[in-house]
Amino acid sequence: MERHNNRQRFIERESTIKPLMVTVNSPDRLESALKKLKRMIKDARILVYIKEKEYFRKPSAIRREKKLRAIARQQQIVREEKEKTL
Repeated sequence: MERHNNRQRFIERESTIKPLMVTVNSPDRLESALKKLKRMIKDARILVYIKEKEYFRKPSAIRREKKLRAIARQQQIVREEKEKTL
């Protein structure tokens, strides 16, 4: 039971989105501030998180996709090694 509670706390901690803030010193710098904000959003992977949480996915589907990505990654490594030996 305690293991589940620790896991739940970890999930809650990971699911919070930290606020991002960019200060604009002068109206001329608005474009650069927007560019900086977009970069911060991309680096924080906020849009990826929002897209993942857009709808519910079964845990088994998530595991299946993860496994398929790992298989594809390994096949790519094997192909690259074969090309190097030729």
